[in-house]
Amino acid sequence: MKKSVKINWVYYFARKFSLQRFEVVGRVFVSDFFKDHFKVQLKNIMIKPEAGGNHAIWLVDQEYQKAINKIFKVVCRDLKSFHYYKRMIKKVQAAWLKVALKVGKSANSKMSVQDLGKLYEIFIHHHQEHFNKPIWIIFPIEPVLSAKVEKVLKKILARAGQVSDFDYYLKVIFSPEEKNAITAMEEMLLKAAVKIKKTGFDLEAAAKKLAQYYGFIPCYDVIDEPWDVSHFKTELKSVLKKPLSELQSEVAQIKTRFVKHRQEFQKFLRNFELSKDERELFIMAHELVFIKDERDDYRRRGSAAGQNLFNQIGKKFNLNRKEVCYLAIAELRQALKTGLLPITKAQIKERLKGYLLLWKNGRPMIVTSGQEIKHLLNQELRQSQDKQVKEVRGQIGATGLAQGSVVIIYTKHDLRKVYQGAIMVSVTTNPDYVPAMKMCKAFVTDEGGITSHAAIVAREMNKPCIVGAKIASRILKDGDLVEVDANQGVVRKI
Repeated sequence: MKKSVKINWVYYFARKFSLQRFEVVGRVFVSDFFKDHFKVQLKNIMIKPEAGGNHAIWLVDQEYQKAINKIFKVVCRDLKSFHYYKRMIKKVQAAWLKVALKVGKSANSKMSVQDLGKLYEIFIHHHQEHFNKPIWIIFPIEPVLSAKVEKVLKKILARAGQVSDFDYYLKVIFSPEEKNAITAMEEMLLKAAVKIKKTGFDLEAAAKKLAQYYGFIPCYDVIDEPWDVSHFKTELKSVLKKPLSELQSEVAQIKTRFVKHRQEFQKFLRNFELSKDERELFIMAHELVFIKDERDDYRRRGSAAGQNLFNQIGKKFNLNRKEVCYLAIAELRQALKTGLLPITKAQIKERLKGYLLLWKNGRPMIVTSGQEIKHLLNQELRQSQDKQVKEVRGQIGATGLAQGSVVIIYTKHDLRKVYQGAIMVSVTTNPDYVPAMKMCKAFVTDEGGITSHAAIVAREMNKPCIVGAKIASRILKDGDLVEVDANQGVVRKI
């Protein structure tokens, strides 16, 4: 009997996603699209529970790195290829949002289970396409492109005798020229506050309008709750504490920020002698920043728009929206075809506590929960030595040095722990984190590169930041005193 070879699993990223969302993520790697365009199909994918209610994707490092390089060589071969995939991304995400809005509006309590099933098939197809293309074309190439930009930029600045300007030009290259949804919301919020102060405009009406336009922002997954009117009333009341002159100044800064980014980048391209390949590399990196922001805006909008479909499906089976999303795709399809759940409600509730998805050696996905998770993980993972580590290394997102006490952020629900002067150590960051980030001395993230949200915000705020530290949130704990040396890319326990 042939002995099975032990797989060397490596942690890649964690999110608070439903089972169905993470199944969509996993299916990207075995999709025909990735096979046809990039000659990539992974054989080994594991999604397992992590601390803080997250689930994480674990891959085989050598297999994934080989896949990343293949994707990068195709997408970033030259600017023509990059723009081909950029157009594809825009087309697919527009189709995804259109379908999600239509499906969300069409679903109603009078529809049969089978008719809801037809809407679900449309939704899940476009959901998968959105992850295959807008989400996962960009995600793998970012670290490779970022590393190449750093290397080439250092060479160009050395050639020009401007090595000391590296941080400035890195910021120029990786600053977006267009507003994402969170910035547009911030601008609308500030303008509403100015109008209230100047004219006595109704706060309730302003909050309703903000909720109508930007309530979708927290909805990374179908299970996430949108912001309601009360949320925006609270935000407005907080902003209204500022003097009118300060509010007007902040509005003006948003208006000019992106014009400035465009002008600075064009000046950079003009002022240095760049080869065709160097010029195209910098343009790709510069455009990538907003592509990332925009695809996340579409993901949130689509997730919020599709919620009514899952609400209506849930009513047919006496489940809430979240419980529906903890059925695997095949299970939900079967339920919508037969009118009967293929697993018990008790099994669904068990999955809410944690689930494991496993594709191994190219075999079909395994779904499990409860005690079976421990059994499988004992087979798959070696004992971790993380807790013995006294320092972690990552990539420099923004230079600087800071000391302070750690606050661990697994998900946005942990942000309430943040206090003035803390060191934020998180799995990742997103626009929801910005108010808390303003209070912190420095940021450390497990994930990301120099185009990540944390790195961009850190450069805007001039705060030390280390990204891609991989195990930081697992070896550090709340209250640990640390030094963040973002000049060397090291976090040390003191």
